Order: sequence, then C-alpha cells, then structure tokens
Amino acid sequence: MSTYSEDDIKTVKWDEGVLKRREMYFGDKTVDGVDIGESIKFPAVTLGAKNTKILELGEWFYFCSDIDWLFLSELEVAEVNRVFNRPLPFPEGGVNSFRTESLCLPFSTDAFTIAGNDKVLLKGVFPQEEEFKEHVREIGEWGRIVGFKFDKNA
Repeated sequence: MSTYSEDDIKTVKWDEGVLKRREMYFGDKTVDGVDIGESIKFPAVTLGAKNTKILELGEWFYFCSDIDWLFLSELEVAEVNRVFNRPLPFPEGGVNSFRTESLCLPFSTDAFTIAGNDKVLLKGVFPQEEEFKEHVREIGEWGRIVGFKFDKNA
C-alpha cells in the first residue's frame, strides 16, 4: 500500500485547474464566450433574474441581467471581486454548488462588471472609452453587466 505525505499534495491555482479540466465545468473541452456567459447566467437566474442577455460586440462579450444578483445569496459577499476570483459556496444552486461567475476570469484577458455607477475592473483593462460608450448604446440599461474579452488561447 502506498503512503502519502504533505510533499505529495500539489496545490493548484483555481484558474489553472479550470483551464486544465474545463470539461468538468462545461461538459466539453471546447469553451467559448457564450459558454462563459451561460456560466454567469446560472447564479443570476437562480438568485432572481428574470431577463438576461448575452451579447458579442467586437472582441467583447457582455452578460446582462435585469437585477444586480451578486449580493443576493444567503452567503454574504463583501466585495465584487470575491465572486469572480475563486469559487464560493452557492447553497441556492444545490448540493456541492459554487458561484460559477468564477469561471469567467480563467478564460478572459480582460473583464469588468458594472451596476449603476459602480464599475469594477476584474482583470486586465476596461474597454476604450469610445468603444464602451458605443457598446452601452447597444446594450441598454441593466441591473448588472459583466463584460469580458474571451481568451481564444486559454
């Protein structure tokens, strides 16, 4: 029988683990921007969103929700970044569920979220100001928007 020690345990960073075993999270090794948008949609709808939309505008994908769902879970979150940076428990999703918004950043070069006047950079850079204004005209007003550039090389 083999014995194991602490030296045998390898710590894997969240984003590296997701990229390495994407089929565990998406059912397939092929992932695109719409799949990432759908992963954001699950907790939004579970927490009460009635109207959502996933749009591709240029290099950017946008997930839009009629409500700001991020802080509606029974497990309170103190800041926006925590929801996206690592998996958090999600009891509303069922047994062994986690906040699937955290699947966005491993597959993105740039990402941000905006609700009202609260604009938070999650990774990389914001869209250029003129580009963003044009996108907002197309997107319209929503309770929360998550914008991300899908990394085709991830």
